[in-house]
Amino acid sequence: MGIRYRADSEKQIIFVVWDGVVTADVWFEHIERLIADPLWPSIFAMLVDLHTVTDLSSIEEAEIEHAVALFSTVPIPLSKKRVGVMASGAFWKSRRFGHLISRFGASIIVFNDLSTACLYLGINAAEALKALQQLRANLI
Repeated sequence: MGIRYRADSEKQIIFVVWDGVVTADVWFEHIERLIADPLWPSIFAMLVDLHTVTDLSSIEEAEIEHAVALFSTVPIPLSKKRVGVMASGAFWKSRRFGHLISRFGASIIVFNDLSTACLYLGINAAEALKALQQLRANLI
């Protein structure tokens, strides 16, 4: 359970999986790791899969605003990021985060399925599914 990511410099994408109970503190730690990653500034696409999250109850408006503040410490790398989020039950929280982060130039669209998110990001859906499944397997 938690959040796991992998930056693929060859494909120029960051894959992210959220699973199980994800607390605000886990999210904040993930953001700090992500923006400290040396590949963060150079990769302009992200695919975030929230389909297997079971509890986000500790993430409300204040926590979403804090997450945006953490990302705002590196506004230039945000300015050109395209993010596809597959959200299911976290749809409205994801949309709210996307709306707030968009002021830094990031383009975040929330989807219900992988194929549409991959089409938006211009990536192969089968390869993306494999990457997400590998990340999810490493969370267990």
